[in-house]
Amino acid sequence: MIAYRWDALGAWARAQAWRLLWGARLGHGVKVHAGTRWRGPRGALALGDGVELYAGTRLLCTTDGGIAIGAGSHIAPGGHLLAGGQLLVIGEQVAIGPQVAIFCESNGSAAGVPFVAQHVAAPVHIGRNVFLGARVTVLPGAVIN
Repeated sequence: MIAYRWDALGAWARAQAWRLLWGARLGHGVKVHAGTRWRGPRGALALGDGVELYAGTRLLCTTDGGIAIGAGSHIAPGGHLLAGGQLLVIGEQVAIGPQVAIFCESNGSAAGVPFVAQHVAAPVHIGRNVFLGARVTVLPGAVIN
């Protein structure tokens, strides 16, 4: 019981550090567990009330991108969210399973064009009350409701 409370306190403290260091917009009760990483510009991350990011989650975006996660949503351990220069929106009450990968930027697959010469970029929108099971991969331009 003491270990659980210590972990919960650490998750809350890490969230507050994100607010101060990276200008993250945080709702009440946000928890960021150990090993979770954010790489992106100041102010490009918004987490609604009660959002929980479990251990090993990675959130990445560049200067033009942003990530918004709605209230009551959680990302299980090992999640990978790459917004790049796009907007990644996850609605309220969304459950994202372990090792899910969500990409707003990736390589394309057009026939006759070298794989490394292709780049696909588009926003991703995941609606309210969606469940993504373990190891799902979401590609650029996806809309899931």
